[in-house]
Amino acid sequence: KYARQYPPIITEEQFKRCREIAKENTNQRTPSKHLYYAYRLIRCPECGGVWSGGSQRNSYRCSNAYNVLRDIGNFGKKDCTYKHSISINLLDSLLWHLASSLEAKYILQDTVRNKKEYEDKIVLLKKKLDFVSGELAKVDEKKERIADAYADGVYSKEKYKEKLKKVSDETHSLEIEKLEHEHQIEQLEELIKGLDNKNLYVNKVGLPILQSKDIVGLTQEIREKTTEEQLRYEIIHRHIMEVQIYVSHIEWKSKHLGRVCQAQLKKIEIKKYQGETTNYYYLSHFNKLFYDDPAVNPKSELNIEVIKRF
Repeated sequence: KYARQYPPIITEEQFKRCREIAKENTNQRTPSKHLYYAYRLIRCPECGGVWSGGSQRNSYRCSNAYNVLRDIGNFGKKDCTYKHSISINLLDSLLWHLASSLEAKYILQDTVRNKKEYEDKIVLLKKKLDFVSGELAKVDEKKERIADAYADGVYSKEKYKEKLKKVSDETHSLEIEKLEHEHQIEQLEELIKGLDNKNLYVNKVGLPILQSKDIVGLTQEIREKTTEEQLRYEIIHRHIMEVQIYVSHIEWKSKHLGRVCQAQLKKIEIKKYQGETTNYYYLSHFNKLFYDDPAVNPKSELNIEVIKRF
């Protein structure tokens, strides 16, 4: 029946401050704000599982192979012994390097297709223009015949005016149609001129104005102007379908040890949506990337800009 009251031990301000300190001291990690470019793209060659990325270890690796609770919580999933990993910075940079060139090719191919479409429309419009010009010439001849008939007294003044008005309306309609065709041809020619200069505003990918006329220049321009991570992620996922990492070893002669040693070689197999597959090779010990097997072609070293994302 009576409200119980106790004297406060601390003030309300002290309580709020304690709660703020408790939040700061929590061990629960906040979600990563970074985008992993290879998110859900890497498939394990052993179990088929998806490799995941982690900023703390700065690498992608198989979730099944490194999941210590898989025997408890992941019933029915195949155990995986493929305990290999690859640097996030390296793979993300490689994917962006490849996808940016594919994006440039995609844009240029789209340009070629549009140009052919515009040229075909111009051909059709010019045929229509020739037809309209022929019809206008016929109408002019008709005007002359009506004038001659009126002069010969075949038509009365009222009949002559009626015939002349009908022909004038027909002429006006044909002239409007002719002007429309000419205007459309002019517009299409300007579009083709713009495509030839590669003054493209690529709304479909949200890129700035692109000026380059060749795939090399356009690729470089895309890499320089596309700095937003979300846009890079979208471009990569538009062109890259799947990635697999195969691990083997390569022999090399150590100058320091004076004998033949083995170095780990990672084959990075990248499948594109166009159906093609591109292979790259990474020598972990030397931190070198190749576009061909270095055991077969040691001069195939690939220099790319490595993005320091993590």
